[in-house]
Amino acid sequence: MAVISHFIDSFSFIFSKIFQESVVPEDWRNANVTPIFKKGQRSLASNYRPVSLTSVCSKSWNPSLETVLLII
Repeated sequence: MAVISHFIDSFSFIFSKIFQESVVPEDWRNANVTPIFKKGQRSLASNYRPVSLTSVCSKSWNPSLETVLLII
């Protein structure tokens, strides 16, 4: 439980700092886009779909931000 409590405290501190400074960390804004093959000829770009791999922190941030905006 101590590990979870420490994680929650750290995450809460980071979120508070983001709200105060209105700046999201650079690493959270970056994503790796990977092409995933669907079907057909592999040589055609239209047979691939892009999948964005984002930071876990960024994924956690989005619902929190949405909740805060709905409250305001």
